[in-house]
Amino acid sequence: MNIHGHTVKIGMERDVYISSSLIDLYCKCGQTSDGRFLFDSVAEKNVVTWNSMIGGYGLNGQMEEANSLFEAMPSPNNVSWSALIAGYLDDTQFDKVFELFNQMLLLGEWPNKSTFSSLLCACATTASLEKGKNLHGKAIKLGIQSDVFVGTALTDMYAKSGDVEGACKVFNRMPQINEFTWTVMIQGLAESGFAIEALELFDKMDSRNPPNELMLSSILFACSHSGLVSRGLQYFRTFETKLNGSHYTCLVDMLSRAGRLEEAEELIESMPVEPEPYALAALLSGCQRHKNEELAEKTVKKLWRAAERDSGGYVMLSNLYASAGRWKDVLEVRKLMKEKGLKKNGGCSWIELKNQVHSFHSGDGAHSQSIEIYVVLDLLMYEMLPV
Repeated sequence: MNIHGHTVKIGMERDVYISSSLIDLYCKCGQTSDGRFLFDSVAEKNVVTWNSMIGGYGLNGQMEEANSLFEAMPSPNNVSWSALIAGYLDDTQFDKVFELFNQMLLLGEWPNKSTFSSLLCACATTASLEKGKNLHGKAIKLGIQSDVFVGTALTDMYAKSGDVEGACKVFNRMPQINEFTWTVMIQGLAESGFAIEALELFDKMDSRNPPNELMLSSILFACSHSGLVSRGLQYFRTFETKLNGSHYTCLVDMLSRAGRLEEAEELIESMPVEPEPYALAALLSGCQRHKNEELAEKTVKKLWRAAERDSGGYVMLSNLYASAGRWKDVLEVRKLMKEKGLKKNGGCSWIELKNQVHSFHSGDGAHSQSIEIYVVLDLLMYEMLPV
């Protein structure tokens, strides 16, 4: 507000570039109504002004407003399309992301690097490998496949779509690699079961570049799921000052999987940060796996207390009880959640069929074929019920 006031005092508020920057500032602070007021007051808007407001709406999840403004824009450019696509991506409306991309191409507007990154991110999230490969082909035709951001997005898409070999090919051919490229490749290997390869790649990194939070999580995950406890503890001692709650959770999971339950409990007790409910859930899972009922009961009590501070703990308890077949306890947790006004986020899944991504949300009726979908689900339930 002080900056805006100063521009008014010196008579620069009407400058189209200054006003565009102010709109961007307001939106990034979550004040889209103030941004829109300023946008409407600009007499001669240029493409930057329009894009700032469209991007601002997208940044704040106001996609109806973003779409309406985009449709009212006299001559949207590829930055405008990219801003709208990025907004729908953040709002997890992946079908809309691909729909807009197709419209963009039909109108002869070629995507830029930012658009490609958003589209590849949507492919990675929905595991749409064929769509991702088509985008890869378009990137090659445009000559931008070697761009570090596009290359990183391609690596991530292939890895998350289950094509680790494809991810490695893109990664190895990139002329320039940044921190995020290393991260997505290491994460892709670790989460695809190539733990040793993930750790070997991590060790090849320049030691002058310390790992970021996500990379640390990936290497600890790799150690946990491959039983390399000693190596995981070695990384823990090396990077201890950089660890956050999620890293400690990975360590608890690693120790619990290996049956070193007392060490896992001690780690939870000595954490310099508040333990996540996931850490307690990891310990409880280890107790169940290694038949330590005494520690399991103790951990359940702690998880109940954690749930009072973090509503996610109730969801976790419900899931743990369900996996153990303790349906009365599941109902008790759900009842308590209802009393507290808490609600579990609905499940969501995607499927790619005939080069089109279909998304399904629990209890949703927005899909164009929702009636047919529910009929098929009812038939499946009938088939699964015992006679």
